[in-house]
Amino acid sequence: MKNKKLTSHKGVGKMKKISLTAVLVFSILFGSTIFANPDNLKFDDDKYDLIVENYLIGVQSDNFGLKTSSAYYLGEIESSEAVIPLLKILSNNEEDVRTRITAALSLYKIGDGRGIYRLKMTSKLDDNKRLSELTGRFYLTHILREMGYDEEIDENSLKEYVQNVALYEMFH
Repeated sequence: MKNKKLTSHKGVGKMKKISLTAVLVFSILFGSTIFANPDNLKFDDDKYDLIVENYLIGVQSDNFGLKTSSAYYLGEIESSEAVIPLLKILSNNEEDVRTRITAALSLYKIGDGRGIYRLKMTSKLDDNKRLSELTGRFYLTHILREMGYDEEIDENSLKEYVQNVALYEMFH
C-alpha cells in the first residue's frame, strides 16, 4: 500500500476545459442580452431563434447558474417555446426552489394559459411556502391584468418584492 500510485482522470480535466469553454462562449455571445435593458430586447428572427435555442439548452443543464439564468431570460424575451420546459422545472419538486421560482416568474411573464394555470395550482398545492406564496402573487397579478386593472398594478412593486424579499430569503 505504501507505493500505491494515484491515477489521474484525464477525461475529467478535458471535461472541465470543454465546460469552461462552453460557458465562456455562451457568456460572450449572449453577454449583451444579459446586461441589456429587458425592454430593449428586440432581435431579428434568426438571432431570436438562436438565442431561444441556446437558452432552451441552458435550462436542461445541471449547472444551477446556467439553468436559472436561462429560465429567467426565456421569460424576459417571452418565449412561447419555453413554456413546456419551464413547466417541467416548476413541477419538479426535486429541483432547487430558486430555479422553480425563476421558472414561475418566467411563466408569468410569458402569459401562456398553461403556465398561468400551473401558477394557480402551484400556489394552492405546493408544499414549499415561499414558492406557493410567490406563484399566488404571480397568478393574482395576471388575473388583475386580465380584468383591466393595469393602472393599479405596480409592476415595480412586484419586481421589488421578488428582488428584495423573495430573492433575499432564498439566499439567507
